[in-house]
Amino acid sequence: MKPLKFAGVLFIFAGVVCIGAGGFVVVSAQVGLNSLNAVYRAQGVMMEYDARGNFIDRGTVEGGNAILKLLTEDWQYPLKKSSLNPKDPLVNTPDELMVTYARINYHVLHGTQNITLDEDVTYNGEVFEAGEHTFNIDGRYWNDFDRNHPLEGPARELAWTATAHGLLANLAAGTATHSLVILTLFVGCLTIGFGVLFFLGGIAFFSAGHMKKKNVTVSRKRSVAVRKKK
Repeated sequence: MKPLKFAGVLFIFAGVVCIGAGGFVVVSAQVGLNSLNAVYRAQGVMMEYDARGNFIDRGTVEGGNAILKLLTEDWQYPLKKSSLNPKDPLVNTPDELMVTYARINYHVLHGTQNITLDEDVTYNGEVFEAGEHTFNIDGRYWNDFDRNHPLEGPARELAWTATAHGLLANLAAGTATHSLVILTLFVGCLTIGFGVLFFLGGIAFFSAGHMKKKNVTVSRKRSVAVRKKK
């Protein structure tokens, strides 16, 4: 087999393999995406928007902006505002999952907790009298509390509850899974694209090899005919 034809066969084979592998990846990713969408619909978590399409929290645009500020400025998350669709408030995209993640964090970080001491407690030379105390979380994450402090220790348990941690863990896992599915879908489509290019390139090489052989054959026949005339 001539080199061009052989190269064409190899390219065609590679193209078929890439198209098959890419198709399998795309189908698998689509199945995963359908499963995720089924989970989103079952959970029924909704974004809140006002009549103008602005994201709101507890009825105010200011509340929504504060959450978006935490997400985009404090955490440096590259939020695409176009993915926040007032016409489809169901939380079913990575960006919407991250907004919900920030929403839970924001309310924990900026909440207050009531702590009741049964008796006076002295800590680091400061006396905390028996009775009810209101403790401001003031942006403290789980590891920012002094667990031995008579107010901070109990406040940490009341603010960062097991429910809050569980919700945040689910949202983080959902965001990572959804992003991975989208990446897998992209890789599958890209593989199919390369497969098509290989396949078409293989056909071109094979055709070029065939035409070259045909031209050589015609040229030889003409040479033989010329010799016979002489």
